[in-house]
Amino acid sequence: MAAAFITDYKVMVIVVVAASRAVLGKTSEARSCSRMLLGGWMAMAITYAFTKLIGYSGVKI
Repeated sequence: MAAAFITDYKVMVIVVVAASRAVLGKTSEARSCSRMLLGGWMAMAITYAFTKLIGYSGVKI
């Protein structure tokens, strides 16, 4: 029911994952979503730091 009226597939998947994690973990949806958001930001920051460390500047076509 969390995504019953959402038509965009990507948004629907995100809503279902967030709702199911909150229900299975017995936490609030806001806490579950913020944990996922912070985890994603941390992963992006670590990836950015590693690419800067090795000097990767992009793929030239």
